[in-house]
Amino acid sequence: MTFLMIELLIIFVLLIGIILLFLFIRKKVRAFLLEYFGTSSLKEAIEKSKITDSETPKTVYSMENVYLDQIKKDFKGLNINELKSSAEMNIRNVLHAIETKDISLLKNKNDRIYAYATSKIEDLKDGVFVCDNISFHKTVLSKYEKHNEVATMEFQTSLEYYTKDNKNILRKKQTRFKTQFIHVIDQQLYGENKIKILGLNCHNCGAPIKDIDNNKCEYCKSSLVIPQVGVEMVKRIWFLNNLKEY
Repeated sequence: MTFLMIELLIIFVLLIGIILLFLFIRKKVRAFLLEYFGTSSLKEAIEKSKITDSETPKTVYSMENVYLDQIKKDFKGLNINELKSSAEMNIRNVLHAIETKDISLLKNKNDRIYAYATSKIEDLKDGVFVCDNISFHKTVLSKYEKHNEVATMEFQTSLEYYTKDNKNILRKKQTRFKTQFIHVIDQQLYGENKIKILGLNCHNCGAPIKDIDNNKCEYCKSSLVIPQVGVEMVKRIWFLNNLKEY
């Protein structure tokens, strides 16, 4: 047997091996697709996977069992469900501002939220973002911290809405948002610059509140004290400090 024949035989054996390996892998892949997707077609499996992903709510992780008792001790009378509702309301408002590309629609003037919505609008450029039929699955408390100057709560929200794909077809999208609320305990320790970025506004004229220790608006002079309880409005409220999709 010549050297050339030996080389051809080796090549032939390698080709047979590759073909057998390919057939084995294809068989395993088809068996996997059939078991988990009910079809042996990769294309159909991908489509089914997309449908499953669009129908399955994103997971959120609740830590309420860990933090809730401590929150009740630190802030008596606080209704945490009101903060959850506020988180969902602000998420809806931000999505609407992005969809319409109208940053003036933002109800919360916080610098971080303003920057987030502005960035999303700029990313769209001449494109279109559709956000129809927003539906919230769940909002849970995921983190709580309290220091001398400020207390923070972080929430995770799972939601869905309909948006348009590359073929301009409406499809359901599952997503999640994180929202952070803060409660300023001591303005001097927290810092004047941080107060400014909160976007606090007078409930009467809408002017920015620069000093939460002042119980009157600097512009319209209206009281920031709630008569029924005799305390400063801004000192008993949790403010949305950050919001982002993840």
